[in-house]
Amino acid sequence: MFDFKSEIAPRAVDPAIERHIARFDALMAEPGLEIDDARERYASLLAERSALGAAVATRDLSIPTRHGAIPARLYSPEDSAALLVYMHGGGFAVGDLDSPDPVLHAVSREAGVSVLSLSYALAPEHMYPVAYEQCQDALVWANAHREHLDGPRKPLGIAGDSAGGNLTALLSHWAATTDGPELTWQALINPVLDFLALDGALVGSHRLYGQSPMLSTETMRGFMASYFPNRTAKIEASPLRSIADYSLLPTTFVAVGQCDALRDEGIAYAVALAAAGVPVSLEVYSGMTHNFLTLTDLSVSARRFVEDLVRGARRWAHR
Repeated sequence: MFDFKSEIAPRAVDPAIERHIARFDALMAEPGLEIDDARERYASLLAERSALGAAVATRDLSIPTRHGAIPARLYSPEDSAALLVYMHGGGFAVGDLDSPDPVLHAVSREAGVSVLSLSYALAPEHMYPVAYEQCQDALVWANAHREHLDGPRKPLGIAGDSAGGNLTALLSHWAATTDGPELTWQALINPVLDFLALDGALVGSHRLYGQSPMLSTETMRGFMASYFPNRTAKIEASPLRSIADYSLLPTTFVAVGQCDALRDEGIAYAVALAAAGVPVSLEVYSGMTHNFLTLTDLSVSARRFVEDLVRGARRWAHR
């Protein structure tokens, strides 16, 4: 039974991550930073993070889509029980296959699942819905080529962090309401689910943490301006506004940071799923800012997130 107390007291950021996030903000929030420089800095910062145990075998692929081929990386444990398609975060403007790499090795190894990580086209060069449609096509491709990835007739799931969490929610709904692939599990990690939250009365976590490290209100507005062509597209891409029937969605794991401006969007999504009778697990990670997936070598709370993600993936894959 889903049970969650809607009131979360404000909390200070975990001291273990303060030094890193201050450096992150100093590098990524520099006025006038060009997009190529932002991508290079983001990749450099994430490359400093440590691995989470032994690596599994990987191979890089190219997947055809209606907007051109996209890079992908397949993580293959010794014995795979399912295939999980994953989409990275980065505000639709930064990030690549290396961004979630340490965590995906851990999930693949510890949960015993193959993971297909996607690198979609980025904004502002490619605005909505290019990334969404690329991931849609890649999901269809993965389902059609299961025998070359993890073997046919095994469970298929989907997951992503931040912008990738948004794509996860959109794709799960699309698959459930069309003849898309059958998805039996989804995991959303600090997802962005309502792009109008900054346009009017802000939800509580936006008011509390709009100036917090890793993802400020100003940064979010910049990402949205580069990704969306108009307000209609924002509504269409906001699962909290565009999903009419949550009961169609698969079993779900939602992970949010207590000190993240996007926190309450993830909570609202989990509450809506639970009300619709969907099995859902919601975890709020103490002292965590946005992008805590990249802080697992620094924080006990972030490492607990990985343990919870692995546990959820294992339970799904081996049931």
